[in-house]
Amino acid sequence: MSKNLDESGLKSIFREYDLFFIDIWGVVHNGIKLYENAVKVLNELSNNEKKFILLTNAPRPNLTVINTLKKNGIK
Repeated sequence: MSKNLDESGLKSIFREYDLFFIDIWGVVHNGIKLYENAVKVLNELSNNEKKFILLTNAPRPNLTVINTLKKNGIK
């Protein structure tokens, strides 16, 4: 079953799941800078021992994407 999280956010369901798949482009950053609230969510997931996988269809090697995220403040 799907649920629209626009109003309630991920916090309304995060306790129910152990693993999250999160898109990078448009969710974690806008191509130029990170979304501050997205970084907070990723940190909260980690703090609550939840696992997440960041997904992208960017036309670049994974290492480039990883280094870009690190450069912008993702641990």
